[in-house]
Amino acid sequence: MRNLKDPAGLLQIRSDMEFMCHTVGQRLAGSPEEKRVAEYMVGRLRELGASNLGSLPFPVQRWIPAPAVLTDVDSGRRIEVSQVTHSLATPPEGVEGELIVIEPFDYEQGMRFDGLEGKIGLFYGGYGESEEVFRQMQESPLKALLYVDTRYATEWALAAGMGERFMRMVRKPMANLSMMDAWALARSGARHVRLACSGRIEPANSWNAVGEFPGSDPAARVIVISGHLDSVSEGVGADDNASGIAAALECARRLRGKGLRHTVRFIGFGAEEQLSVGSTRYVGSQVADLDRIAFVCNFDSVGAHLGSSEIQCAGTPALNRYVKEAAEKRLGFGKVVDDASPYQDMFPFAARGIPGIWVTRTTHSTLYWYHHSVHNNLDAVSMEQIAWTAEAACEMVGDLASRENWPFERRLTPELKGKCDRFLRELF
Repeated sequence: MRNLKDPAGLLQIRSDMEFMCHTVGQRLAGSPEEKRVAEYMVGRLRELGASNLGSLPFPVQRWIPAPAVLTDVDSGRRIEVSQVTHSLATPPEGVEGELIVIEPFDYEQGMRFDGLEGKIGLFYGGYGESEEVFRQMQESPLKALLYVDTRYATEWALAAGMGERFMRMVRKPMANLSMMDAWALARSGARHVRLACSGRIEPANSWNAVGEFPGSDPAARVIVISGHLDSVSEGVGADDNASGIAAALECARRLRGKGLRHTVRFIGFGAEEQLSVGSTRYVGSQVADLDRIAFVCNFDSVGAHLGSSEIQCAGTPALNRYVKEAAEKRLGFGKVVDDASPYQDMFPFAARGIPGIWVTRTTHSTLYWYHHSVHNNLDAVSMEQIAWTAEAACEMVGDLASRENWPFERRLTPELKGKCDRFLRELF
């Protein structure tokens, strides 16, 4: 167990986690369950004395999942797969065709369409890193698209979200299958497969849950502490990202009544799994004082029992030094890296030149073994680790919120800003 200075929040963290993961469960963007957790967060912030409370709606394409099955027609073997969110459903009888394995070299060099007519493509790799590759996949004459997430050698299928930009290009049924199932198909020499899936889309609203502790100086800066409310279509999203919401609420408990100079704002973002739609909407249209926001601390997947805690800094060398001094040297929390990732809710702020940190915890080099799966449940997370993450973050946020002069500027280096601009062009 971590040697917490203040362990008083552990029972409440467990209660928050059990509400999100057991009482509510899966929380897809735009669903009643996601709204319920947004309202819960606002209620908890109200209990803690926060003001300027609200659930801010914005439109999304809600995904309604359904079971999906891939059948090896020759052997009759049935494989449970995970339909890619926002992809097309098949007819009730499914779509059938010859299986063709397409390796990274084949599609990264530009897809060749000859010989693909009427077949079902098994892509050894993902689909969301390149708009051009995704467009080519959708325009190909393949009947359906199957994907293997090569980061995870699992026996279970993984869920995958999809950004709004990619949704507009979808033309085919798509599904993810596990590495081990793909391996078994290839080893058996399967020739013909049939995919049946019936997930669908409907217009809905998602929500950003907001509350704050106003600073004593109304003209001072705003610090955002955030996590995301939604989960994917497999599992209950205990670590990704109920743990981040629980950490943000624990920060609110620790910072209440501190008489801080700068405003600390807590936000639970909706629709992160659709590529940070809620955060993007917030900075684009929902916030009136974006020019006052000077720092963002975003929690996403922070609760792993065993792993490596990491803080990703998007800002300047001075920010990196400040965080390293606190996290690595004084607190012994984890490693600090200098980077800007588009796959978490701090990114839309960084793309506007606002510095911040993404706090996370990996179980191996590519994230964590239970990523986007049914195994991302309460057994996967440690309440002590969530509390320790909040305690470490509060050491930095509490210090910044009390300072008259900050140790770093409100900007990103040209290199990081250029990286953010490239991600904006390619993914958003």
